Amino acid sequence: MNSEETRSFVLEELRANKLGVHFRRQQVIQGFIVDFYYHKSALGLRIVRFRNDEVVRNLSTVVGKVRKEISE
Repeated sequence: MNSEETRSFVLEELRANKLGVHFRRQQVIQGFIVDFYYHKSALGLRIVRFRNDEVVRNLSTVVGKVRKEISE
């Protein structure tokens, strides 16, 4: 599965507020493009990265980690 297919795979889980927040796709932040972004507050920025193979092999764990980051 290539990178674009993997992003689409993750997007299906993040869209439609399934996790209770609205994610933006490909947001520019200080000259860098992030694949997925949601705005919680203006107090800081936290970056969470996952490898393609992590997403493909264990999407539920990846989504669980995203859910945990959202709740913090």
